[in-house]
Amino acid sequence: MSAARLVTVAVVLVACAARPASVLPDVSHTELTSRAVQVTPDLTVRPLAPGVLRHTSWRVLPDVGRFPSNGLVLLGPHEAIVVDTAWGAELTEALFTHIERDLHRRITHLVVTHSHDDRIGGIREALRRHVAVHALTLTATRATAEGLPPPTDPFERETAVDADGMRVEVFFPGAAHAPDNVVVWVPSQRILFGTCMVRSADARSLGNLADASVATWAASVRAVMARYPSPAIVVPGHGEPGDASLLTHTLDLVAVGR
Repeated sequence: MSAARLVTVAVVLVACAARPASVLPDVSHTELTSRAVQVTPDLTVRPLAPGVLRHTSWRVLPDVGRFPSNGLVLLGPHEAIVVDTAWGAELTEALFTHIERDLHRRITHLVVTHSHDDRIGGIREALRRHVAVHALTLTATRATAEGLPPPTDPFERETAVDADGMRVEVFFPGAAHAPDNVVVWVPSQRILFGTCMVRSADARSLGNLADASVATWAASVRAVMARYPSPAIVVPGHGEPGDASLLTHTLDLVAVGR
């Protein structure tokens, strides 16, 4: 082999060795927002509707095993609104980094739907990035009692967040899964994020009842149905999205007291 050929091979080998094994092939923004992306082994971001993504993080729970938790990401031309943190600080950091580094959006608002760890566990990461955090006043009180920093923008019963051409409406229908659970409505896509008060189609129980108000759960679901009577997509806090039948399915579970 000629000396020139040896030099060429050496340069290629050095370049390959210098490239981190974790570097992913270059993909376009369109590809990143039109397919599921496995951000980490315990965090996936996948398309839900144009301009709206679903983030899902997993945690291993006692007597349950590996269990998923959903939230939303709304993408404007330059900014993003996130609904609920991922499950804990580490996964929230991974989620926010993916949005900012790979999707090229600055996160300006976070909506927290209640004070459980799968919803607010990453609030410190949001505050570190100077993100405005919206949550019910009761959620702020409960977060502080648990040793977490409070949201920056508390509200009493309902609010709307407008940013970069995006809008979400936040509504407290009453206690159900938790005393402070709110729902989030995305009017442009008729998406209802029911959080943990709405059960997935394969759920056979109401789930964790430690903070629940089963006596008022049905009335709270009916208040959501009256306010948002024709959602195109309903996203539960855990499990796969569906349509309005998830609301009636939840009412059926409440009726049998599960």
